Amino acid sequence: MWNIQDKKQTIEAQLTKKTADDIILLHKVYPNPVTTELTISYTLIEKAQIQIFLVASNGIEVRRMLKHTQDVGVKQETINCSGLMSGTYHLKIIAGQQIITQTIIKK
Repeated sequence: MWNIQDKKQTIEAQLTKKTADDIILLHKVYPNPVTTELTISYTLIEKAQIQIFLVASNGIEVRRMLKHTQDVGVKQETINCSGLMSGTYHLKIIAGQQIITQTIIKK
């Protein structure tokens, strides 16, 4: 059976057992495939400058969400994808020296 206390301890362990460069934990990017709005959920485990980009498969940046410093905590951002053509895109999140990428499909 699932125990909430065990889950809490697992999350706390993940937050304390990070490497020097790991300052962001990506929780969920949804919906994928996306039609109109993409939601990005993450936790910052230390204060950092955050940049969020959406890049087309040809390498051209089509959306830039953030480029500012955020405090520690759970965050959620959205990207308007309604004007994008159908196809494959790459979500790129930069937090300090850490870079996370994820493939996104636009319907």
